[in-house]
Amino acid sequence: PWTVISYFSFRTRQFSHYTLGEPDNNYLFDLQRQGEDTLWAVSRQALYCMDIHTHVVKKMQPSDSACLGISTFCSDDSGCFWLGTLGYGLVHFDPTISEFRIIDDIRRQGISSIYTICHDRGNIWLGTDHGLYCYDIASGRVSRFDSDENTQGQVYYPLASLKGQDGKLYFGGTNGFTQVDSRVIVYNTTQPR
Repeated sequence: PWTVISYFSFRTRQFSHYTLGEPDNNYLFDLQRQGEDTLWAVSRQALYCMDIHTHVVKKMQPSDSACLGISTFCSDDSGCFWLGTLGYGLVHFDPTISEFRIIDDIRRQGISSIYTICHDRGNIWLGTDHGLYCYDIASGRVSRFDSDENTQGQVYYPLASLKGQDGKLYFGGTNGFTQVDSRVIVYNTTQPR
């Protein structure tokens, strides 16, 4: 089967369908619009970029199979993408050089499956099956948030996250949802004795 994106026009009340390349048995798992001109989509094996006006599609696929299993993604302020995978952790993609890179800091924490992901204020927030994590892009610091910080629980559902207009992040899981306001989070940098 073909990998297809369907677009519904409220003005014409009709659907238009656009194929994203050759048939490859890939299902799309997440979509994101970037500005006025570009639509990004991910399947388990590739990242697609479509010009909204010309419908020209570019498919980017990691050469390393360790970057596969993509389930969700988000972009940061620099235009780079962060891909959450099932089984391989967090992958960074830089579209200017078409490079995929596994984030080892995440894998060292034992985080292998990421179900939902959000970017906020220089951090990548990860909803996993082992809690909510925050990855600081600049420092590489990984912080875990669980019931001690009053989160909804340990398991977060696929694609159940969003960044609200109020700047807060919302993550849904087995026991409701967790609201995060990263502006009020303070980290204790004092080493215990």
